[in-house]
Amino acid sequence: MSRAEGRPESAQMLQFSCPHCDQILCVPEAHLGKRGRCNKCGGRIALIGRAGATGIQAASAVADGLEAGNDGQDSVQPATEKQLEFLRSLGAPAHMLNGLDRERASTLIDCMKNQRLAAEPPTEKQLAYITRLGASEGQLRRVRSKAEASALIEDLHLSPTAEQMERLHQLGATGAQLAVLKHKAGANALIEALSK
Repeated sequence: MSRAEGRPESAQMLQFSCPHCDQILCVPEAHLGKRGRCNKCGGRIALIGRAGATGIQAASAVADGLEAGNDGQDSVQPATEKQLEFLRSLGAPAHMLNGLDRERASTLIDCMKNQRLAAEPPTEKQLAYITRLGASEGQLRRVRSKAEASALIEDLHLSPTAEQMERLHQLGATGAQLAVLKHKAGANALIEALSK
């Protein structure tokens, strides 16, 4: 599988430390429980951890031979020229591209794209869309990057979770307040207001 650094597919990103080189790897939550290779040192690891974790989790070392196919050899295909070209355009240093396989190249592309989104300010189009979706002034003030804007847009589209509803009940939200909730972001805003 070789995905030890990655992206959110609109999903949560998790961080793991490699047991071989101690580098921090950015991994999409969808890869939790899978085996692969560290994108920094190539060591075999297993992404055993907790979904939704916000801190750095320790990846597990995998013994040689456990990731091999039936013939005892890894079935790894080298990265395509298109992947390598895209990585160069994202600013990947040349030493990172040497010996890169397709899966690791794909996850590295996604991770680098996410890092770029986290560093760039939100676009006017994103902010206008967030406003149309009904974000509060406080929510708009907290959006400082394209990645944060994308996450808020997703929250504004998704229905409140059972955990949010339970928390609102604990905080004493009225039936009228709960009846008008249409998305996760609205539930978060109400939780924030009732917690003050």
